[in-house]
Amino acid sequence: MRLSRAVQIQDPRGLVVTVSPDDWDHVLDGHPEMAIRFEDVLQALRTPTVIQSSTTDPESQVYFWLKPISFGRFAGLYVAVVVKIDHDSATGRVRTAYLTGRLGRGKLVWLHKP
Repeated sequence: MRLSRAVQIQDPRGLVVTVSPDDWDHVLDGHPEMAIRFEDVLQALRTPTVIQSSTTDPESQVYFWLKPISFGRFAGLYVAVVVKIDHDSATGRVRTAYLTGRLGRGKLVWLHKP
């Protein structure tokens, strides 16, 4: 899927996260399996299960979302979205997104409370 324009999503903390066409192309360059998961990426930003700090970049956070219903080899995998945060403007930009079977090792930033 090719984006024609930037998309902005507000996370549950009020941070506005942008996914530009170039950002999305960068995701697909490294993780082509995400091509059919753009809506899952947006959902991970809107309603993450967990947000952790990045262990490799102090200015980034990782949003993890466990899709409630999934089938086949992708069942039970988290959608992980790495967001570079600009704390001064309360905004962020998607750096990459991927599927993973486990949460990261970063410090807990935010936890969904049902």
